[in-house]
Amino acid sequence: MIRDDLTNSDYHALDGISASDVKIVHAKSIAHWKNKSHKESPTLDIGTAIHAACLERDDLHNLVKRGPETRRGKAWTEAKEEADSMGAVLLTESDYDLARAVADSVLMEPRVMRMLDDPSCLKEKSIFNDCPQTGLRLKCRPDAVLPTRAV
Repeated sequence: MIRDDLTNSDYHALDGISASDVKIVHAKSIAHWKNKSHKESPTLDIGTAIHAACLERDDLHNLVKRGPETRRGKAWTEAKEEADSMGAVLLTESDYDLARAVADSVLMEPRVMRMLDDPSCLKEKSIFNDCPQTGLRLKCRPDAVLPTRAV
């Protein structure tokens, strides 16, 4: 089943085993998977911004905000509170510029643009299925997929 009504947070909140879960179990342990938590970091925020700039270009201004030069002081605190209230990621000036430069370089690749601009391209869709052998609920959320076309 493909769902397009879920935010990324909604998807992660739903039960199911994802590829990331399998990687955690393989690299570490089932205990690490069961006790996983999401930690914010500037590096993850930059990745989120690059992702948004490539895949959610029409809504980028709502998803990512260019903040002050540093994360110190009242200007950052106020900008962070505003971004959080909007559900947006706040980056320092230099991190924002870096994220835009990386995204721009990705979007300069003609094959990427052909895929992303293809009307049949599925972006940010949540996919669920039940394993017929184990009954486990499986889930994935690929960045972008071009469905197989019938010949």
